[in-house]
Amino acid sequence: MAFTRSFGNEWLLLVAAPVIFLLILNSQTASAIGISPPGASYRFEPGLDTSFTGYVRNTGDGPLPIKLAIEGDLKDYVTSNLNETVLNPREVRYFTIFIKLPQEIEKPGKHIVSVRAEEHPEKLSGSGTSGVSAVASVGLKITILVPYPGKYLEGRISVENTKLGDPVPLTISLSSFGTENVTATGIIKISEEATKQNLATLYPNSVLVESKGESSMSATWDTNGVKPGKYIANATITYGGKRPLILAKQFKVGDVMLKIENITYDSPLHLDEISRFVLTIDSYWNEKINNTYIVMNLLKDGEEISSMKSETFDIDAWTSKDVMLYLDTHGLEEGKYQLKFEVYYLDKVTEKKIDIEIKPYFDMLLLLLIIAVAVLAVIMAVIYKKKKKK
Repeated sequence: MAFTRSFGNEWLLLVAAPVIFLLILNSQTASAIGISPPGASYRFEPGLDTSFTGYVRNTGDGPLPIKLAIEGDLKDYVTSNLNETVLNPREVRYFTIFIKLPQEIEKPGKHIVSVRAEEHPEKLSGSGTSGVSAVASVGLKITILVPYPGKYLEGRISVENTKLGDPVPLTISLSSFGTENVTATGIIKISEEATKQNLATLYPNSVLVESKGESSMSATWDTNGVKPGKYIANATITYGGKRPLILAKQFKVGDVMLKIENITYDSPLHLDEISRFVLTIDSYWNEKINNTYIVMNLLKDGEEISSMKSETFDIDAWTSKDVMLYLDTHGLEEGKYQLKFEVYYLDKVTEKKIDIEIKPYFDMLLLLLIIAVAVLAVIMAVIYKKKKKK
């Protein structure tokens, strides 16, 4: 991203300002409405008749007219005892959602009914407001799980980031959305993310999953002899359904290590400008690492030309962090260079190098102006010739 020679930034600001204003206006308005709970989930039963309580809240300082809107393919079976109301500043209003399902729903799977609390400005008659106003809304989702005929499983695999040398526990949670009981058998393959090489094959315990029921299977991977890094657990679950259940989950096996996972910047780089580099730093340690910083060295033919140091930062356990550094190309010559990034943490250093090329700045707007002038000159010449002939 260039910070110099930014001809036309004023025009960009004029275009972007209304959009930014509307976004800010919308975000401020939306934050005035709150709703709870975020949702509810039910397994279909013929004639299911149930309800739950929620509330809407006005977090603003003025009166807030709202209405509840219910949407979704099963909306005819969901009602509320609150339709329209005006909330006073900071007021909380409770409501009840009633669910009364039919004896049969033909389409299996997940059915989502959305209950939205929307701002209802016209409810405030004589408020004297005019012009364009942003309409805010928040919502909760009701999920109705209709079983599939026969055998059908869904699931997820859970695996925690683990310190090098400690065992890695893996758990596969299974839910039956079918009308028949199943016996599930699984196989888990552990591979390194970078090389895709299979390192271990695990066989978790087989389990019975009853119709509309849940169960789980588990296994453990020994990390002795492996190196710190990112790994993937790929699980295949067979249960007699039309196709096996395929699950995957990435996890880390860690040591006291920070790694530069990615470096992004706008290419090509130009002379006489300031360019931003974003480094994504990954932590492979199960504790927070404090007082970390990055040194960026600019090299030409192996010799250091300039160096800069980032601000000191902390990085939490098992997380990634983006750190920005800026390269000033004023006074440099056109050509190929190398950037060396060094991450200093605790008593360790992680290093990564990239090749870059710095080119003269090419002003596209100037080129278009020259082309426009040339075209205009040609047009004027043609007109002059025609007038001369007449």
